[in-house]
Amino acid sequence: MKKILMVLFSGLFLSACYHDSKPAVVNPVPSQENITPAVEATTQNQMADIEISGFKFAPETLIVKAGQIVKVVNRDPVGHTVTADDGTSFETGLLGKDQSGTIIAPAKPGSYPYHCAPHPNMKGMIIVE
Repeated sequence: MKKILMVLFSGLFLSACYHDSKPAVVNPVPSQENITPAVEATTQNQMADIEISGFKFAPETLIVKAGQIVKVVNRDPVGHTVTADDGTSFETGLLGKDQSGTIIAPAKPGSYPYHCAPHPNMKGMIIVE
């Protein structure tokens, strides 16, 4: 039995010593060529915030860069949205108390007025530079 174990161990040891393949790389650091444009855009853009409180948007006017991520947080006890007046540029969906959502600033520079769908008297503006 000892002889069999010695032979097996020797064979495993020798095969490990003479194995010709490259070592496996665990969690490689991505090079610039491996980063997709979407990831680069997300990491390069700083996040801006809009807070909803007291049936108002704060800030009422937000200046952002094209494609910037905007986080919206609702602090009111009722649901609110951030809905672009043009109906297509951005929309958070209904956010309940202390819920948050995100929108992406439009790619085209300009002024984008918005409102709360359930409370149209609540108005704000996103300016894209």
